[in-house]
Amino acid sequence: MIDLLEELGRAPEVVIGAAYQRVITLPAPDVGSEWSITVPGGYLWRLVSLYASFTTSSQTGYRQARLQIYAGDTLIAEVKLCISLSPDYSATFLVTPTSSPAYVVVDDLYRTGIPRNLLLSAGYRLASSTANIQTNDAWSNIILVVHEYVVGAQEPRLVYRDLYIEP
Repeated sequence: MIDLLEELGRAPEVVIGAAYQRVITLPAPDVGSEWSITVPGGYLWRLVSLYASFTTSSQTGYRQARLQIYAGDTLIAEVKLCISLSPDYSATFLVTPTSSPAYVVVDDLYRTGIPRNLLLSAGYRLASSTANIQTNDAWSNIILVVHEYVVGAQEPRLVYRDLYIEP
């Protein structure tokens, strides 16, 4: 398992209260386009799951879908969602925290793992990146479930991984 927090040397965040589970449905981007979402200011996210569908057009060429995580404009992680998708194909992706980065395919559902305990600060961005995306390929049904923490200075608790320390 890759511990991105340790590798990046990030300090723990100061948060107020418990996390709220939030379901975020993204609008489908224009055909031939990628999607992305940025953690809003004042919040910290722990990704619980990501669900998305991708349909390839009849245009030739194989596609490879990836989930990318950015700190501002800096790419800090990339997770392959599949090896390759052929033309005229529909796939659904489910990304959840796990200790195994490998993916499993069952009936066109591609299940992929991301590092556990991955915290995303305000300004971090999740985005699709599809190698060889074609003009009529389309992302749809993009749903994220996150644990959302409010970042602040009143009655703080230090949250690092799954631990918290009362002041």
